[in-house]
This record gives sequence, C-alpha cells and structure tokens, in this order.
Amino acid sequence: KTWEQRSKGLETLKFVRVVDVNPSDHKSLIAAANTQASDAPQGDALVESSDGGKSWTRVLLRAFPENPRFDKIVDVRHDPAHADNIAVAFESGELWMTRNGGAYWQPFARQVKSARVLCPIG
Repeated sequence: KTWEQRSKGLETLKFVRVVDVNPSDHKSLIAAANTQASDAPQGDALVESSDGGKSWTRVLLRAFPENPRFDKIVDVRHDPAHADNIAVAFESGELWMTRNGGAYWQPFARQVKSARVLCPIG
C-alpha cells in the first residue's frame, strides 16, 4: 500500500542489482549495487544492511575485493541452512564466499563460466 525511502548509504550506488535476505534474521540484507544504470561493472559494490534496508554500508576490507572494477556482481545468496555462509557470483565466473557472516571473505572458485545465478542448497 505504501512505500518509504530506504537508501541511506546508497547515495552513490543508485542501482541495486540483487538483494538477498538472511533466512535467520530478516532485518539482515546483502545486496549488489552499482553507480551506473548500464551493465558496466565499473562502480559495483557489495553492500549490507542490519536494519531491514533502512541504511546500508559497503562491505569493505575483510578480504572482499573492495572494488571489483571490471567484474560485475551477478548474484548474492545466503545458505538457507547456515545463514552465516554467503556466496557471491561475479560475471567472470569467480565465486567468493564467507562462512562467518561477512567477517572474512575468500575466493572459492574461479572461471566457473556457467555461474551467473546462485541457487539455495536444499
């Protein structure tokens, strides 16, 4: 019935490509956003919210690529059985994951050419 502004922290990242909700905490969200409306990967960022999307912060440091300059983030998913496990797929086929809710990220696959969309493990 009604909509409200929920973009604090996304002032330069105006185009959100994908959002995933933590299955064990519905106020915890993770998203891929971009500064441009085009499909260009320049300006891609991974962002997170702990307040249901009212405010967002970039996922920086913690070993995640700070600016995946030439690689577009195409999908982000929480593991429904273990919500601290989150996977990110890049257009190049590179896959990154965290097993501790984003405290530390690491690559877990490279050049997986068919990885454009992640699906829940069930």
